[in-house]
Amino acid sequence: MVELIHSVARSIRFVDDAAVAKETKLGSIEEIGKDDDHDETYLVSIEEAVEPLELLLPEIKSKTALAKQHAKMYHDSLSLDESSSLALYSMEWEPHAECLYVVLNATLRSENRANLTPWYLYLKLIITALSRLPSVHMTVYRVIQLDLSKSYPKGTTFTWWSFSSCTASVDVLQSSMSTIGARTLFAIECLSGKDIQHHSLYPNEQEILLNAGIRFQVTAHFQPSNDLHIIQLKQLEQPSS
Repeated sequence: MVELIHSVARSIRFVDDAAVAKETKLGSIEEIGKDDDHDETYLVSIEEAVEPLELLLPEIKSKTALAKQHAKMYHDSLSLDESSSLALYSMEWEPHAECLYVVLNATLRSENRANLTPWYLYLKLIITALSRLPSVHMTVYRVIQLDLSKSYPKGTTFTWWSFSSCTASVDVLQSSMSTIGARTLFAIECLSGKDIQHHSLYPNEQEILLNAGIRFQVTAHFQPSNDLHIIQLKQLEQPSS
């Protein structure tokens, strides 16, 4: 089954159909998961982490088992459960609206912090996994199937509160994005991207995952064709606490 999934080219995570830069009141990603009785050092297995999500994601148990099967072969320096959290995040299934990354990121972009409660254990696991991977400083890409040129004026700064799946390969992006209709390509100079290629279910996509709560500055705009806008972003250093 894992081999079958690997053979299917899936790049939907790099192509959004909605704006992702909505500011919320949730606070920084470092604060998520520290509420209530959840000690920040408390990590659980991937099975325990997704148990509170079963009502939100009907397929989560079977998808978690598949993610863990993949992680047994590719977890490298991460623990099996940490690698499984990344594999599960990368996974696509139908209906698309019930994929873990879709529901999680919609929740992170909402303004109701209470909606994050079922996600605390999973967030703690995936944030820990990302913190243990080396950061990469490079240009990565993602696309929004809208004209967002007016929403991102040059020089402005903003925060993406959701996780952002990007690719290091322009070829991967071109194979997944529509050539019809308005679209905005973000070329992002990241400072703390995490290369999850070997943990993803789709290693050929060369996925670089950006953590939630990162601030960016718009550095340039281009319009190479009527329907295509290119916006260059630069990740800003996190302010020292």
